[in-house]
Amino acid sequence: MITDWGGVLTNPILETVNAWIDAEGIDRDSYAAVMRPWVTQAYAPDGAHNPIHALERGECTDEEFERLLASQLTRVDGGPVPADGLLARMFAATLLDSAMHGALRAIHRAGFRTALLSNSWGAHDYPRHLFPELFDAVVISAEAGMRKPEPGIFLHVTALLGLEPAECVFIDDIEANVLAARQWGAGSGSGSSAPGWQGGGGARSGATRDDGNAASRDAGAREPGSPVTKLGDPSQARGSAGVPKFDPSTGVTSVTWHLLPGPLNDLTPGVPDGGRPAALALSAVADYPHPSSPGRSANMRANRRTDTKPELALRRALHSKGYRYRKDYRLDLDGGKRVRPDIAFTARRVAVFVDGCFWHSCPEHGSKPAVNVGYWDPKLRRNVERDRAADTALAAAGWDVVRIWEHESLDDAVVAVLAALARHAPARPGPAPAQSRPARAQSPT
Repeated sequence: MITDWGGVLTNPILETVNAWIDAEGIDRDSYAAVMRPWVTQAYAPDGAHNPIHALERGECTDEEFERLLASQLTRVDGGPVPADGLLARMFAATLLDSAMHGALRAIHRAGFRTALLSNSWGAHDYPRHLFPELFDAVVISAEAGMRKPEPGIFLHVTALLGLEPAECVFIDDIEANVLAARQWGAGSGSGSSAPGWQGGGGARSGATRDDGNAASRDAGAREPGSPVTKLGDPSQARGSAGVPKFDPSTGVTSVTWHLLPGPLNDLTPGVPDGGRPAALALSAVADYPHPSSPGRSANMRANRRTDTKPELALRRALHSKGYRYRKDYRLDLDGGKRVRPDIAFTARRVAVFVDGCFWHSCPEHGSKPAVNVGYWDPKLRRNVERDRAADTALAAAGWDVVRIWEHESLDDAVVAVLAALARHAPARPGPAPAQSRPARAQSPT
């Protein structure tokens, strides 16, 4: 039996990342903007080489990855994210799943060969003191120089166990890894927190003993709901359970995992993740809950972060009056704060934002959705907090901030911008003082 670590023997990765984001006030939009393409590339069939590849293969150090990721992130208050120790902080809320560990120990004690196969985000942060009672072999991607779903790493771990891939069962919470294991002949199972889900993989075990029932007894015939405990904190319960069963007539060991219902994240209570692979978990911290209708989903997808109709109309009007500016221009302010006005007049230090009434909670036209309230309320609140933090940072740096609601008329918007530009107009030099001509010398008479 070959198993992953994070998301299988621990609580979902999504929970730990959410806890880190909340604790440090990370701007979720900045996190999603960098992590979504990284993860998509990392698990695409023809994915480009990217930082996740380098980290998981050990081609870069943890510190190099931390510096790169931190440079792409901002906090809600506009401040920088410290790079030092970023990975340790990101996974500080990891909880060990005691039921899964109990089942794995029972399988191991019963004489079945077990192995850990983990893509590492911080190869030094595993609780290695637990490994001897759990695994016969341990493969950490950064130490092996290979990563899942590359075929070489599956062949490597099965060779360490002295088994053929077809003799193993592989358990992972990332769909791409499960599919790769199946391609190389391993039986496979995947994790999910959807209510009622049951997944199992059966394969002929390399062990010759047929005392799988002893394994079930050692596991205590656990019922679904055994607690997941944080180290030193048994009160943290979030439960799942697994019981191995051996059929002596076929020589097949099967493991069925019963996972309790759990929220997609702390912003969407009661909405299960539906078995989506955890490959998306790191990029989907701020992912949308299930939309109320296909039409609503289409409307949300059509929203644009920049180049909205009101913004385009204002830019055209200003351009026609002879003004030149930067659009969607990132400003790196003192203290590492980053702000990106829709329109920036850099010479006069005027920053213009065209705010959508819904997204920025307009006092006149802002509305709150009646569905998925647990998602939208915090998100809209964070948008407003980010706006105020940007205004404060810009003012401290000597910028004049102009915010225009999308419902305002174009004429009013132009007037507001021109007024700000007039306040910062460069002083015009006055006429040069007249120079007196030297008196002409009188010719002698």
